[in-house]
Amino acid sequence: MALGDRIRRLEDAQGVGRVESEGDTRRRRVMDRMYHTLENGRRELEGRDPLPDLPEAPLEDTKTDIMNTLSRTIPHYRQHGGWRRGEGKEFLDRWQDRLLAQLANLESGENDA
Repeated sequence: MALGDRIRRLEDAQGVGRVESEGDTRRRRVMDRMYHTLENGRRELEGRDPLPDLPEAPLEDTKTDIMNTLSRTIPHYRQHGGWRRGEGKEFLDRWQDRLLAQLANLESGENDA
């Protein structure tokens, strides 16, 4: 059981429900995917089978997450620390290119429907 689920159960038991904001929901989706990817990387290094795939996010959520990363997350890193040049800059450039390609694929797939 995920930590967030445990917290919600405790809050429900105490009658102290919390309303999750849109930003909270997006962060939870992003963090769930990140931890899933990290765990699969560990499993691969250990020679173990990967975890089952996470459920597909709705198309609009995926687009929103990509747009948020392109408009907020990547620019934030570009302005701070060692991300302005060298390997950090190259990493951000590749990340941005992958997201733009993913967004284009999502939009072209949506147009086919």
